[in-house]
Amino acid sequence: MPFPISNNAFVAIHQVFKGGKAGEAATREALQLFEAAMQLQPSRPEARAALYNAGCCHVKLKQWQEAVDSVEEAVNEQGLKLSVAQEVGTFSGLPL
Repeated sequence: MPFPISNNAFVAIHQVFKGGKAGEAATREALQLFEAAMQLQPSRPEARAALYNAGCCHVKLKQWQEAVDSVEEAVNEQGLKLSVAQEVGTFSGLPL
């Protein structure tokens, strides 16, 4: 059964990850949802996505160590594969 989210939560996630100019409150709300998802015993792909997205939220909030911790957990414990796009120097999560 999928994790039910409110319309406001969906808007917060959309603003953070779809190029909108999300404010700090929306980013914090999205982060709370990704952290809550980790408490629901997600599958490995779901855990990878939640941890990676939580890391992205931490970056937007300038919480550098928390961002590193989230992404390291996604890589080391959940098998997330990362690549660096040479032309733009950005990271992207790749499925296994």
